[in-house]
Amino acid sequence: MANLKALVILATALSIQSAEPTKVGILTANLKKACSLAQSLRQAGQKANHDTAARLSDVETLSDLAEDLAAIVRRSPLSTNSKSKLVAELARQSAQEALNIVNSNLNKIFDLTATAANIAGNIQEAAQLLFNTGSGVTSECVSDAAAFSGVTVSTTAIPGCLKIGGDFEDADWQPNLRPADIQAAVTALPDGETGITSGGTACKLMHYNAGRSTTGTAGTTMMAGLIKLGAAAANEPTFNDGRTQQLVTANSRIGKVHAEATSLAATIGKNTATAGKLLQLGAEEEPADLTIEIAQGSLGDNYPANAITITKEETKAIHKMIKKHREGKETDQLKKARDIFFRNDLEVNKTACNLGAKLSAKQDCEVTKTEPQKCEGKDQGECDTKEGCEWNKTEKSANSQRKQKKRQKKQQNKKQEEMMGKLTALVTRIRNLSRQ
Repeated sequence: MANLKALVILATALSIQSAEPTKVGILTANLKKACSLAQSLRQAGQKANHDTAARLSDVETLSDLAEDLAAIVRRSPLSTNSKSKLVAELARQSAQEALNIVNSNLNKIFDLTATAANIAGNIQEAAQLLFNTGSGVTSECVSDAAAFSGVTVSTTAIPGCLKIGGDFEDADWQPNLRPADIQAAVTALPDGETGITSGGTACKLMHYNAGRSTTGTAGTTMMAGLIKLGAAAANEPTFNDGRTQQLVTANSRIGKVHAEATSLAATIGKNTATAGKLLQLGAEEEPADLTIEIAQGSLGDNYPANAITITKEETKAIHKMIKKHREGKETDQLKKARDIFFRNDLEVNKTACNLGAKLSAKQDCEVTKTEPQKCEGKDQGECDTKEGCEWNKTEKSANSQRKQKKRQKKQQNKKQEEMMGKLTALVTRIRNLSRQ
């Protein structure tokens, strides 16, 4: 009788055990969805870096445009260069503005790139562990079907995480011109279990049991918090808790990346309206219908005094001048020409200033700010011999004042004629050299 009772109890236990569902593991399709999120996170970092490079390229292009227009203006008749000069100033200002936009967002760019890469790495690491757990031929945790049957590792890839064979898939640089859709990738995750309904007993990574110290007695998470473990093999691990927590909420790691990516796309994701117009002037194609508005005082120091419009006819003319100026020159030749122009421009300014100071020592030079000499502590004879020095008029007769002024004016006119002739010849020579 005792043996019969024992057999009944054993049969009942076996019956209960065979009826207990075993659900641990993850569907290949669901693992791919998680790795698609990892890919979107990496793309968010790439997009931010791509946009940064694009804005820095704008800085260089706009700076070159400003320098080339400055050279064109210097060589053109005054009657034709007024609008070109304004565009040159606007290009210089826009280059600085683009640089300021990048500089003010650098910390956000670094944070976004690093955090996105970290989360993507968390997902990839968990995927690699789940995929490669097993005999090396088939996975003990990943199955193509709900009734668990481990996938063949040597013929399966998990895009965004793993190559065929289970090795890590490194992200290549792929500048993505569209913002990564992190929201869509999170929403695509299963709103429930990981997908295995029966037969998943071997994957001990995806459930917890009171007797195991690695998982304890509570449903811990894995894969950057996306998956929550179930109790024993009878309870399926779930995506729903992790998906809800990471569903682009402000306090979640993924939510913060999503918010920063959205913010950066709005600030560095495209050039300013003014920069976009100016860049057309340096393009190969002639702008079809381009007008540029310059607001009153927008170039600094209340300049220009009034709002100015560069008409489409004028932008075409400016584009033509720029194209002609650059025609036949390689990139290195253009760079050299800009260097030479800048150097010569400094020399012209310096020479004109020095000569101007010699013409009239009483007038401040615009660049050197030469101060006129003073007469304090000198007698009249000594003062009269000093250029730029004038004796106190109250101590001289009206007659001597008139004579002195007449004599000074005659001498000044003579000096001006001589110096202006030299200045004109020198400036002409330097400009001719800059054209070579």
